[in-house]
Amino acid sequence: MNNREKQSYLQEELRAYEKKKEMTAAELSELYKWIEQGNSVYSNPGMITHDDGSEMDFIDGLRIETIIAREISSLSSEQLLEYHRQQEKCMSDLLSVMTMRCAV
Repeated sequence: MNNREKQSYLQEELRAYEKKKEMTAAELSELYKWIEQGNSVYSNPGMITHDDGSEMDFIDGLRIETIIAREISSLSSEQLLEYHRQQEKCMSDLLSVMTMRCAV
């Protein structure tokens, strides 16, 4: 698929998505930027997934990122430090699992 065909496909996907997904003007603006960069409405920059492992669409991912950013901004210094420690542990645990899977 060449770039022109891809953009055409993404625009069709966008039109169908806009008909079924409610969003604010600000969210729509961010979505347009995402599509212009050659991305699908059914992906998100944070690669945020549902519990089943499937990737969230752009708007759901954007909403989750907004909630997380709001919650992080309200943390005290001590809470923020603990949050970062937990994130580092999660990443370390994830890396260990991935390394084990690759070794098998």
